[in-house]
Amino acid sequence: MKNKKIKIKRYKKSFTTSNKRTVIKKTIVFIIVLALIFTVGFLFAKPVINFVGDKLDTVTEPDSVQIPDSTPTDSDDTVSESTVSDPDDEQDEPEPPVVDLSQEATWHTINILDVKDTQTAQNTAKDLASQGITNAVVMLKDTNGNLYYDTKIPHAQGAKTTTLIDASEVVQQFKDNGITLTAYITAFQDAYAVRSIDRGMGVSFVSDENVLWVDNSPDMGGSPWLNPYNTAAQQYILDITQELYDLGFKQVVVSKLQFPSGYSTELAGYGVQSMGKAEVLGVVSQKLTDQAVANDAKVWVEVPALALSGINLLGYYESPFNIGIENLLVDIPLSRLEDGTVTTFGIEPDMLATFAQKAMVSGTKQLAVSVTNSKFDQTFADTFYNGATPEYTKKIMK
Repeated sequence: MKNKKIKIKRYKKSFTTSNKRTVIKKTIVFIIVLALIFTVGFLFAKPVINFVGDKLDTVTEPDSVQIPDSTPTDSDDTVSESTVSDPDDEQDEPEPPVVDLSQEATWHTINILDVKDTQTAQNTAKDLASQGITNAVVMLKDTNGNLYYDTKIPHAQGAKTTTLIDASEVVQQFKDNGITLTAYITAFQDAYAVRSIDRGMGVSFVSDENVLWVDNSPDMGGSPWLNPYNTAAQQYILDITQELYDLGFKQVVVSKLQFPSGYSTELAGYGVQSMGKAEVLGVVSQKLTDQAVANDAKVWVEVPALALSGINLLGYYESPFNIGIENLLVDIPLSRLEDGTVTTFGIEPDMLATFAQKAMVSGTKQLAVSVTNSKFDQTFADTFYNGATPEYTKKIMK
């Protein structure tokens, strides 16, 4: 059987036409989509760019941060010139205050015999005034309890010595010559008051309150002391200072505001003690201060430099700075040894600065310095006066 050829029919026209239409449709759709994308992009591109740009500005350049420029500008030069001064243009700093060593700041101690009567007092005042002296000090109560003025305190009449001054008249004579007269008294070292006024005011032996304690053996001149804890003893001191204000004194120096010093102080008894030793001395000091203020006057408390330094606490038992003295007079005693050497037992002029610092911290408002027995070696004494720091506004020549 003869094979018959099969004819394949090709729909070339139909296939080509369909493809062309499909391509055309896709092209039209692509153009439309592209146009839409372009239109949307054109509408939103600018706001987006502005938004992103603002965010970038906020992050990279905040107002609170300044980026230093490595290249100096005119403004940098201006700042440098205003903050870094030229040494030649600097103003001189004020000089630190210096100790006033003028006569006005110096108190000269006078002997009671220099004012024993009106005429003598007048002559002494005129002589001091001619030297430019405006302040003087006179002792009116000594370490034995003797009084050198005509006191009117009833229970103190026996304390008067044979040399008595008319205190109010003397004060006036000095005032008339431009001189302020200061009274100097001792406080608790007072044998007379204990023996003659009230033994109960005195320090007793701790083992027997009926026996008075003395600061040395009787054959060596040992004497009793007033007991700082005893309110009657305190009042006796206040009675004397009040009388001095009434007589016209505007300044009083109180020494021996302390507990007894001497031999066997461990045997001294003070009765019932409701507070510490420094505390009770602080109470008395404050009473004296309040009294002075009430009388428009000033009271100074004298404390030995040896006690302030801690070399020898004497009758304070602890630092005298703990007392809280408003007006503190630092006393530096000169002593002459058997070989003629003058000593201060370890006190040096540069210690005055340390005393001043501690005093101001403890509440002291004013400082003064004195050198007892300065006549032993005036040059040596002057090293302390000249070494005083500006806090020391007064000095006493003894």
